[in-house]
Amino acid sequence: MKNSEKTAVVRIFVDLIKADRIIDTGEMVFYDEMRKKYNFAQENEVAAMAMSFSEAISILKVSAEDLQREVLADCTDATVSDGFCAHSEALLLIALKRALGDEESENVSVISIPKKSFSVDYSTVLYVESKFDVETNRQIVDNYRSVYKEFLFSGFQFVYIPNVIHHYKETDKGMFRRMISFLAPSFSMDGVESVVDGLLSMTTESFCKDILCNRLNLENLRETNPSLLIKIGNDYVGDVEYSNLLCVEIEDGFVDFVKKLVDDFSSMLSSDTLTVPIGREANNQYLYYGFYKQLLDIFLRRNNIRSRIVIDPSREEIFLPDIGQKLSGLSRRDKAMYVLFLILMKDNGFSFNCPSSRIQMQMYKEKTVRFQKQYGIVYGFMGGDKEKVPDVCSAEIRRPIFSRIKKSLIAMSDMLYNVNDYLITKNSYGTYNVNVEPDMVYVKDWKTGGLLPFSESDIVNRIKGV
Repeated sequence: MKNSEKTAVVRIFVDLIKADRIIDTGEMVFYDEMRKKYNFAQENEVAAMAMSFSEAISILKVSAEDLQREVLADCTDATVSDGFCAHSEALLLIALKRALGDEESENVSVISIPKKSFSVDYSTVLYVESKFDVETNRQIVDNYRSVYKEFLFSGFQFVYIPNVIHHYKETDKGMFRRMISFLAPSFSMDGVESVVDGLLSMTTESFCKDILCNRLNLENLRETNPSLLIKIGNDYVGDVEYSNLLCVEIEDGFVDFVKKLVDDFSSMLSSDTLTVPIGREANNQYLYYGFYKQLLDIFLRRNNIRSRIVIDPSREEIFLPDIGQKLSGLSRRDKAMYVLFLILMKDNGFSFNCPSSRIQMQMYKEKTVRFQKQYGIVYGFMGGDKEKVPDVCSAEIRRPIFSRIKKSLIAMSDMLYNVNDYLITKNSYGTYNVNVEPDMVYVKDWKTGGLLPFSESDIVNRIKGV
């Protein structure tokens, strides 16, 4: 065995032994036997304390199949070494079986993140997807009651985002806003509205992308097929407490998949007695614990957030609604410049580098003329006089604009996750660009007041036509 594999096995055994929060002599005898069998050294035990559960699984997933089978068999024995397999132990064991023992293990991942980032109760099951899957969602909607109870009677809390958001939409809007104000008394009315708008417009895909990926940095879920994300436990990595999650891709129909998963889990338990979560949201009532508290707290916590950008031409303002801020200290010419670069993101920005050859110089002049025309259109879009458009191809005019935009955004660096992505920055080739995802940019529709993806707006189409 490689040294890293020994360390990974130690991490897994330690988590299994600690899972039920009781360490008895039977488990210690078992661990001593494993220590001899796998030839653990003290350095492996020390290193394991700095390794997350997901890292341990990742190491073993690329190990020899014989080792995987051996470890899985020993883990199964470990859960009954004290004569009893607890619910918390079964959660870890189902993750190990799915990640190491199943033929479909490539469709399974274990994720470990700091608990303070995503703290939900044990056995919470979330349906996740990066793109809307019509058939799977239809099956969930058609069979929601039976699936919910199937999970419930096995000790799981099933959370389907559209149902949570539907509940928020169906209850009194005034009371909902009052609750947000109560939980975040420092928020302005615009801040409260941005929270309400953000929650009510949430879908499973946006939850996956905006919350799990952008805010919590769960890049594993950036491109994921319909899956179940299951909280399987907590552990410490060094001095930091982590949440461990199992992500399993759904196959063979949602209902049949759930039944098989629940049956596999229930077969591991040594007792027929389970703690069944019974809390459910009712009319004008909102749960404020577990996942429901986590969801609200994420929207109410205004730091380290990957915020959307909303352009409101009627008010000549640019908002970052997820942190309740707007770009301040900027003139119309500054805002127009930022909006233009948000449009040019998909074209990889713009370079003002002046070439040396005559042929390239002619092409450069044509590019800058086009850039100036595009800027003029955006300047008018933001309420400016088309006859008084500044010459932004002039470095003396352009540089102070970039500087003011940078200053305005840097002032939000304590709230924004990776503020550098929001700046107009120059790469090693001399090209200026903004590096947020294009689908994070919206424009406010002056007719409806709703948000429209910027890529679908008239101004973007006009710029492309220049």
